[in-house]
Amino acid sequence: MKLKTLLSIILGLFLTISVSAQNTTKVYGNLGIENVNIQVSNTSLGTITDARGYYELLLTKSSNPIELQYSCIGYQDTIVSILPKQMQKGSINISFSMRFKDYALSEVTVTEKAPEIAYAGKMTSIVDYEINDMGVYIIGYRTKGCILLHMSFDFDTLSFIPIDEKYQRLYKDVYNQIHLLSYDSAFQIGHRQYRGEYQKMELFYGMKSDQFYNIMGNNVAATDKVFITAEYQTKWNQELYFYCRKKGDSEASVWEHTRDSAMLYVLENGMWCMPDCWPYVKPIYDPVFNLNDTLYFFDFDADRIVIYNNEAKHINTIPMTFHRKRTWKGEWEKQKSWKRIVMMDAPKTKFYTAFEEESVMSIKEINIKTGIASDIVRLSNFHFVQIPKMHNGVLYFLYPTGYDHRKALYKLKID
Repeated sequence: MKLKTLLSIILGLFLTISVSAQNTTKVYGNLGIENVNIQVSNTSLGTITDARGYYELLLTKSSNPIELQYSCIGYQDTIVSILPKQMQKGSINISFSMRFKDYALSEVTVTEKAPEIAYAGKMTSIVDYEINDMGVYIIGYRTKGCILLHMSFDFDTLSFIPIDEKYQRLYKDVYNQIHLLSYDSAFQIGHRQYRGEYQKMELFYGMKSDQFYNIMGNNVAATDKVFITAEYQTKWNQELYFYCRKKGDSEASVWEHTRDSAMLYVLENGMWCMPDCWPYVKPIYDPVFNLNDTLYFFDFDADRIVIYNNEAKHINTIPMTFHRKRTWKGEWEKQKSWKRIVMMDAPKTKFYTAFEEESVMSIKEINIKTGIASDIVRLSNFHFVQIPKMHNGVLYFLYPTGYDHRKALYKLKID
């Protein structure tokens, strides 16, 4: 009798999950801008885009049209209607470029350090890009399809592969390898060589995206001796544990721990009655980097840079407060203008961060000996730049160009 009851419960749960999956549709896409609010009209359901402009949203299938409202500071609101017929699909890709609001801009002044276009195809809009020692990798949307480009640092095309439009993201792992990702699959980007000479770019080791994230998603750094992984511990992602595993060992031990105590207090004591706001809370940002087989842990919640050797043993701790400012009460708080980003320039052995005020980004160099960030350049005539990266003393970023707002890759020599 107990066995029959247990089987009935399991069968009931299976049917419930199956029916639930059949009654939902996944809406996903790339808007190329972070912090775009996507709201289902007349409901509290919604989400926001991540740092690369990606988003996902599960909708319950309906016999009536559903309207999604896209909004972001500095851009015009956009409303997209999804028809019941479209809802019958398991997933819907809604990707587009947000239109700028019309602002009266000041006169453009050209200086010696004015950014210049590194790559902009006549019929291509860049969705994402990544950089490693092999060159620059670009996902470009064209009128007749999507393409993956491999380019030299002089931006000569070394190789290209036509790809499905569902591939909208490039991911660089802890070993400096680049991967091509979609909502359901992933490939490693490799290069075929003959007698030591470059032949062409190819895609290897295809797998489902869930499998890829299970393998790679928690890896944050690696040296020749250890692996470092990270895992959030609260439903608001405001507490983070780092684990260290020596190569050859099967088990890992706790290596570091950080938490945003102030935000957790607010969430636990004030926002418990507003669960619809949980998706809008940004996870804490405390990255780890391997630079020349030395680990640098930027703990922005404890205001410190912690330095470890290649065996993850402590070398030094440097205080840092460049991401904070004093309030009128004399208390320290994180600056809203800070972009929550650290860029490592491995060839130059330097770190950089970014601030944004009135839609204009400033780049600062982080002194890892003092914890102080110094101004390097302000992109005065470029509003809302996207995906900044540093490599070999050059700043790269995406920015719309032309009347149709196609995104081009810009570069600016810093060092």
